[in-house]
Amino acid sequence: MNGVIRKRWAIMAALLIPMTAVAATNNPRLGASTERVTPEIAKAHNLGETYGVLVDRVASNTPGASAGLQAGDIIVDVNGEGMANDRDLEFKLSSMQPGTEIRLTVFRDGALRVLKVTLDGDTK
Repeated sequence: MNGVIRKRWAIMAALLIPMTAVAATNNPRLGASTERVTPEIAKAHNLGETYGVLVDRVASNTPGASAGLQAGDIIVDVNGEGMANDRDLEFKLSSMQPGTEIRLTVFRDGALRVLKVTLDGDTK
């Protein structure tokens, strides 16, 4: 029985270790810090409703920066799917792979703009 259990553990370890290594380097990255849009933020940006994801900061040399994403932008949808809050954005991005091209619709200076972003991988 001991040999069977050891064999099962060895097989599980052989399968799980490579999967963990891949998962650690396969997180899609936009390169922006965000927060949910509050009623105060919506009013300050003349958004009309409390909806979307406010971009606080965009790191240099990231997919977001390359696509023209700016601090103060409000992301309202990704690939045509509405983003009610920052959790929606995190969930949507987590389902994608590095190298995926996405369309972000952002509200900036009173107008909607579409940005094409190719996500890269986060090596954390």
